[in-house]
Amino acid sequence: MIESLTFRNDTNKNLTFIVPLIYVEKTINDNVNKMGFGVQQLNFTDINGDPLFYQPLLLNMPSVTEKIDIENKKYTISNLRLKLSNAKYNGKRLSDNFNLLINANISIYYKTQNANILEACLKVYQGKITRIQHNEKNINLSIEDSTQEKLHKNIPINKIPDTEDIAKD
Repeated sequence: MIESLTFRNDTNKNLTFIVPLIYVEKTINDNVNKMGFGVQQLNFTDINGDPLFYQPLLLNMPSVTEKIDIENKKYTISNLRLKLSNAKYNGKRLSDNFNLLINANISIYYKTQNANILEACLKVYQGKITRIQHNEKNINLSIEDSTQEKLHKNIPINKIPDTEDIAKD
């Protein structure tokens, strides 16, 4: 179900322009660090509506697949790999901020031509960066889906106490 009315309206038109936006957020010592990446530079917003500059360092379009096995009660979203440029941008390399990436929360959105805030974009993925590999040219991020953490329930949820108050049949 597409929750963004802007995305739904824009994709029903004859001409559609969709770009991926990568939003990364990590809290270190009560300080929230935010970064944005895309295929083009963009002054846009973060999830709170605050201004955020999206750096044009994204080298590949992310693809997300999901699989639901109703018979075996299994839900799977693929782990994701993103490739970012490690070239100097505004005098810095992305690998200079290595600590801001590892274990950071990451969200992937698709932005259409009329979306002017991140909330108007379609959120397609949410996960956590689990592994980083880099060289002079590229940074490869391995991202694990965070849906499993939210859907997982420890069983049994409730336990019956070991008392004699329980009625015996």
